[in-house]
Amino acid sequence: MARNIRNKNVNVDPKTFSKEPRKTVPRKKPNPEPLPKPINTNLEGNVKFDKTIYSSRQFKGIVDTNFGEFAPSQDQISIEVFFDLYKQLFYDIPKIGESSHTTLVRESSDYIGGYKDTQSSQVESLLAQSANLETQLATAGSEGISTEASIKEHPIFKNGTIIEHGVNSGEHYYMDKGYKRRIYGSAVFETLKMTLYGTNTPDLPRVSQKMLDQIENAPWPYGNLTEDNFGDEFIPPSNSVNLDDLLDDAIDEATNE
Repeated sequence: MARNIRNKNVNVDPKTFSKEPRKTVPRKKPNPEPLPKPINTNLEGNVKFDKTIYSSRQFKGIVDTNFGEFAPSQDQISIEVFFDLYKQLFYDIPKIGESSHTTLVRESSDYIGGYKDTQSSQVESLLAQSANLETQLATAGSEGISTEASIKEHPIFKNGTIIEHGVNSGEHYYMDKGYKRRIYGSAVFETLKMTLYGTNTPDLPRVSQKMLDQIENAPWPYGNLTEDNFGDEFIPPSNSVNLDDLLDDAIDEATNE
């Protein structure tokens, strides 16, 4: 059988067509969403709400307003840790300056209040005694005390004595106003022997090094007796009292106590 489809001749087999209706597959309906539970609006009774209000001061006392994560607090240094660090840095700390031992002593003394260093007191007392001694000596000289009475003299070796070193026979000293003066030059030595003893071979006292150390040296420039200063008068400082040596010895004694 021939059919005309859109003006086209198409041969169609009649067996391929059926008179039965065409079956359709029904679509599955989606499950409906569950409905929300209804809210019960039929409430009976009174609902009480509590609200606490804090002042600014109370709020800061209850709630920590610090930011510990952003600004962590530094570790506290104990007294033991401080002194351990102080011992480690002791010789690295300068003696004077803003951050120095002097600053530590001054600030600690001010904090204690009324603190008085015993060594400083002893030094001040020695300075006062030294000044008083100088005044007494000056007053004694102005009052006409004889020069002979104020001349210093060694208790064993009198002034004008020549002493000889017990080991070094060529080492000789001349006792002058309580001090020993090293004799340099054979001409000076021979002249002194003849003048003092009347002979070139006198029996001179021989002393050990330990004994020599106990006799005070004449201060500069009179420590040595030579041809250049043979005729110069030896004038001991402060009427035979060496105040500088006395003060130094006293300070050493005070600081070592």
